[in-house]
Amino acid sequence: MDEVSEYYHDSRMKKMFQLLEEPKSLVEIDISEAFIKNLVLKIISTYGTIVVNQMHEITGLHVDILEEVLKKLDKEDMVAQTGEDSFFQVWNTPSKLRDEKSQFR
Repeated sequence: MDEVSEYYHDSRMKKMFQLLEEPKSLVEIDISEAFIKNLVLKIISTYGTIVVNQMHEITGLHVDILEEVLKKLDKEDMVAQTGEDSFFQVWNTPSKLRDEKSQFR
C-alpha cells in the first residue's frame, strides 16, 4: 500500500473513525434512557464522587450522552454537580453531599 492508504487504514485512524461514528445523544442510541439513568446512578453510588470522563471510561457511552442524562437526574434531585474543573464535571448523590456537609458542622 502507498503511504496515504496506510494512513487511513492504520489502527489509530480506524479507532478515530469509530469514535466519530459513536452515538452522541439519547436519540441516536438504541438503549433506553431509564437503563442509562440507572447505570449512571449505580456508578455514582459505587464510586461516590466521580468525573464524567471516568464514567465514560467505565460505560463506553459518549460524554455528551452522560452529561445529558446527568442534567436530567440533577433536575430530578437524584444527583448533584459538586464542582467543575475545566472540561470535567464532578457528580455525586445528594445524600452523600448532605453527609459531607454535616461533617463540617
